[in-house]
Amino acid sequence: MEKINKKSLVNGILMIILFLCIITGIYYIRYSSYPDIKFIKLYFAIGILGSIPLIFKLYRFGSIFLLASIVGFIADCILSYRNLLTPNMKAGFYNFFIIVIGFIAGIFVEIIYKKQNKY
Repeated sequence: MEKINKKSLVNGILMIILFLCIITGIYYIRYSSYPDIKFIKLYFAIGILGSIPLIFKLYRFGSIFLLASIVGFIADCILSYRNLLTPNMKAGFYNFFIIVIGFIAGIFVEIIYKKQNKY
């Protein structure tokens, strides 16, 4: 594990802010209203989970995880819009599945990168 320095800490904080701005913007475009506090808490927690690796200089894992979270939410919005007349949990399951795949892919990419750049 690498040491935390000021640059990586600022990078992690900026990524949380950017992540929340993107998610809030997508929510506003989809639902034409601002998100409620439960939604913000959930995606703030996901943003924290994605930014902690960035603080410890695991840039590939954190970036892939946050990107997968954004893509999962976009998929959730699209599927919930298409199933407007028959609401179900399919959109939420796809969102969760995409986030889990992003988590696993981020771990694999980070491990491969660390093995290739070993001293």
